[in-house]
Parts: sequence; structure tokens; C-alpha cells
Amino acid sequence: HTTPEMLNGLRERQLHVALMMQPERRLARGVEFEPLRRLPIRLALAPTHPWARRRKVPLAEALTLPLVGFSRRDYPDYYDFLRRAFGARTSRLRIVEECDGGMSLVAAVASGRGAHFSASLDLVAKDRLRFVEVDPPLPPAAVGVAYPRGKLAG
Repeated sequence: HTTPEMLNGLRERQLHVALMMQPERRLARGVEFEPLRRLPIRLALAPTHPWARRRKVPLAEALTLPLVGFSRRDYPDYYDFLRRAFGARTSRLRIVEECDGGMSLVAAVASGRGAHFSASLDLVAKDRLRFVEVDPPLPPAAVGVAYPRGKLAG
């Protein structure tokens, strides 16, 4: 499910809990979020990319790359994440392709169509992509459990 689908499912009591990245407050109306872990934001690259063997990439250089992102319609929280992570630098990002899910995003990055800033893509990408730290590091992303407000307290 997309983040909006999960949040709506929780509000409508079709879902009891959801494991997700921390949603923006404006999207999380009626939902509680408990962070479980903070994940570093890294740059996902095709294994053939010239920077794929680097340990770190200067953030200023990473901002020059074409990027692959999630669909704005299905994953508005990804763009909230980008605004939080990059602030005024968000306008410098050049998103060349939007994907409707994690596996299509992995395929797009693996084929060399662009890079991707991610906290959790390595969980599904396995060895199909290379993940490189950016310097200075971006603020980590929180992953946790979301549930309908007042329903799991105790």
C-alpha cells in the first residue's frame, strides 16, 4: 500500500497497524506513530555508476545527478521527506522519472536512469544497487508503527 492508503486504512479501521516511514503531521490526522528506528539517508546508484564504489559522495555533487523518485500522487510523503532533508536545496533536485512502487524504482535506478535518495530501499534492492553515504549526512528518517489514535494505548 502507499502511505496515503495505509493512513486512510488506519483511520477507517480497515487496518489495525502499519509499518511505515514517519508521515508528515498534516497527513497523519487521527493516527499515532511510534518510531522504532532511525535510518540513514544514502544515495542509491546503479552498480555501473562511476560513483558506485565510493564510500562517500559530497552532497553538493549528489545534488547534480538526475534522480528517480516515487510518484507524487501515490507517495506525497516522499516529497515531504525531500523538503525536510534538503530545505532550500530542494529546488535544485532534478527528478527525471517517478515510479509507482519500490520495485519499479529499483529497476529504474539499476538501469542507470537516475539516482535515488533513500533510507530503506536497500531492504528490497539487495545487491541490485549500490548505496553510498553523502557528506555531510542528511537527517535520518524514522521508520515505525502507525495505528489509529487511541486504539493501541495501554
